[in-house]
Amino acid sequence: MNSGKMRPYRLFVKFYSPLILYHQITLDAILAYCIATRLNENKGTFCLPQQIQGSDTKIKHELFKIIEHNTSFSPVPMASYFQSIGSTTEYLDSWKKRFESKYSHLADFGKAKKQVDTGSGKYRSYNMPLPAVVSNMGFFAFIGDSLKVLDLLEKHIVSIGKKRSAGFGWIDKMEVRDASYTCFDIAGMRPIPKSIAEKNKITGMSSYCAWRSPYWLRKNICECVVPAS
Repeated sequence: MNSGKMRPYRLFVKFYSPLILYHQITLDAILAYCIATRLNENKGTFCLPQQIQGSDTKIKHELFKIIEHNTSFSPVPMASYFQSIGSTTEYLDSWKKRFESKYSHLADFGKAKKQVDTGSGKYRSYNMPLPAVVSNMGFFAFIGDSLKVLDLLEKHIVSIGKKRSAGFGWIDKMEVRDASYTCFDIAGMRPIPKSIAEKNKITGMSSYCAWRSPYWLRKNICECVVPAS
C-alpha cells in the first residue's frame, strides 16, 4: 500500500459475524460517521452529529482532505458502495412498529381511561418487513488518502450495517490495497445526481436518495442514478 496521497484503492473488509444491509452503504458515509464521532468528543449518543455546531461544514471539510472530489463529478465523493465478495444470502427481516409508552400523554382519550391499546386499533403493534442481504466479506473502492481513511476507521469503527448491537457486522480485519480505478469507474459504483450522471453518460437505476455526506441532511437528497445491481 502506498502512503497517503490521493490514489485509487480497495479497502477490503472481513467480518467476524455476517454483515446485514437493508440498504447499500458508501464508504464516505461511514467516514462521515467517524468524523462526527470525533467531533462529538465522547458526549455519547444523546448528542447527535447534527446538534454539534458547524458539524456539517466540518465534516465536508475533513472529507475533502481524505476522499477525492473530482472536478468532473464535483462535489460527488469518489467512494463506492460496499461490494460483496463471494456468496451472499437474501432473507426477509422485520422491525416492530409499536407505540412508545412515554408518549401516552399525547394521545387523546376523551373521557375514557388513559390507556393505549397496542393489541388493536390505530395504536396496535405490527411487524414491518425489511428485505436484507447478508455478506461475510467485501470491499469499498475509493480514491483518496489511504492512511487517513484507515486511521479513522480503526479508531472509530468496530462494526457496520444493521443490527450491530445484536452482534452482526463486527469487523475482523481491514486491509487497503492499491487499485487502478478511475473517477468514472467509481462514479458508476455509487449514487450520483441524475444531472451529473447524464452529463458524464453514466447509466443505472433511478433512485431518490442521499448522494453525499452528511447523509442525514435533506438538502443532500435528490433523484440519483445508482448501480443496477
